[in-house]
Amino acid sequence: MIETDDEPIVALVDRGHVHEIMTRARTILWDVPEGSLTLDKFMETYKEHYNTSPNLEIMKKDLEDIVIIDDDKDPKISLVPLQFFARDLLTLLHEAGGRMNLTNFDTAFVDRFGKFILKPSHNVVTVRYSCLIFLVLILFQILFSFFFSLV
Repeated sequence: MIETDDEPIVALVDRGHVHEIMTRARTILWDVPEGSLTLDKFMETYKEHYNTSPNLEIMKKDLEDIVIIDDDKDPKISLVPLQFFARDLLTLLHEAGGRMNLTNFDTAFVDRFGKFILKPSHNVVTVRYSCLIFLVLILFQILFSFFFSLV
């Protein structure tokens, strides 16, 4: 919304630059096993790859569902847990040829990444349904970001 002398006006805003920063930041962090870098290292890597620096204010404001920027003593940038899971999930599916029985998923995930998707105290049915919920959330997030990149 834009304030004018007469009245507020609603206008479309090109958010393509935000989508571009999001895609680039996610690409850099997905390539790091820990999904996290010091802020200095991230900025350096971004500049090396794309010959420009990202706007940190835009990242803090508009990419909070993709990255966490920690401005403490040792500033760092990290993937949010859902992005971390999405990366691991896509890696696992890619290594399995693009498909896998759901009954094998939780075991394959532990074998590949050495960690459980959820706490081991949860029963298998809960883990499987949780995986499906994560997949649906990831698809919605991808569709949502794609839709708004077109606007």
